[in-house]
Amino acid sequence: MPYRIFAYLSPRALGDSITFAWFVSSVAEMFDDSELVVYYRDDRPYKPGIIACIRNTRRVLNPTNAAGMFPIEVFDTASGGPNVPPDLQSVRGAHLILTHTMFNEGMLNSIPLATLAPPPETVGPSNQSLLDLGLDPGRWIATVYWKEAAYKFRPDEPWRSPDPAPYIAAIRHIIEDLGGQVVKLGHPTPTVLPKLKGLVDLAQVPNSHWLQLYAVWVSRFILGNPSGPTSYGPAFNVPTVITDQRRSDGVYRSHDYSVTQKCFLDGKPYQGYDAFAAGLLQHWGTDPRDYAANTAEELCAAADEMYTSTADCPAWRVHQPLAAPAQRPNKLSLPIPSLSRPELFIPPSRRRSLGIPTR
Repeated sequence: MPYRIFAYLSPRALGDSITFAWFVSSVAEMFDDSELVVYYRDDRPYKPGIIACIRNTRRVLNPTNAAGMFPIEVFDTASGGPNVPPDLQSVRGAHLILTHTMFNEGMLNSIPLATLAPPPETVGPSNQSLLDLGLDPGRWIATVYWKEAAYKFRPDEPWRSPDPAPYIAAIRHIIEDLGGQVVKLGHPTPTVLPKLKGLVDLAQVPNSHWLQLYAVWVSRFILGNPSGPTSYGPAFNVPTVITDQRRSDGVYRSHDYSVTQKCFLDGKPYQGYDAFAAGLLQHWGTDPRDYAANTAEELCAAADEMYTSTADCPAWRVHQPLAAPAQRPNKLSLPIPSLSRPELFIPPSRRRSLGIPTR
């Protein structure tokens, strides 16, 4: 008998939608014979694309009537229960119900991780769309993102909207010094990028939600601050460096890297692993005097680290076919432990000398 899992993907923020979809897919992969049914409300333009990347779903449900509510009675399998509409029969008898309230990102460090992936039929057209924008298929791509103000779906958080200048310097470094191409992600803003061959600004392309997602999929690495689009990297198993970070989450795989802001305690600066060890990354913090944003030099150094550690990707990233785990645990303990990976605060080049794997 299959192990039936029902997941209600309620988040609306982009990053929350990505990470919870990834978590749900990973939980389903923990069982030999799972049947995953996903229910979501199509209330953000990027959500259908994210849902399409959950490749181990049996069925996806979403209400056709915006006023509709999912009936809890669907899960009543006892004798004399209510009739269930035919389109919800696949949900009945669920063994596990997953909601966003039972999830936090640290759980991704304590379970085997699946990989979200675009459907195969989207690969050809998406590649062509990137080619039509002038990208060279023989040169690697880095996706770069920083949150800017006035995003209509989220209130402004000044600390997560850094000065664009250091990020533009990193873009220039990736193209002019490292020989890559850059796809800039985000929403339309007045920020003007330099005219560089090999730079595509998808933030200025209308309705580019899917293409932004796909650009991360083919990237050599993604460099971005802690906001929505950066979450595509770890979920797609694309090496990710998260920058201007003030927390201990955001990246979860051995080839990822976390570059924190400088955190000040009694006038002394702490950064990276030292900030984590001092307990300074367990809360966001709101006083700008306690932090210093990443400089252009720090962002360029982060790009160098990712460039060196991803030398096996000289062109657009080609992913191996998704494979089933060699062995599944076939059990899940609740609550799932929430863990940190402090080694991800150490630059990849130093990890190798310390015997810490980066792949």
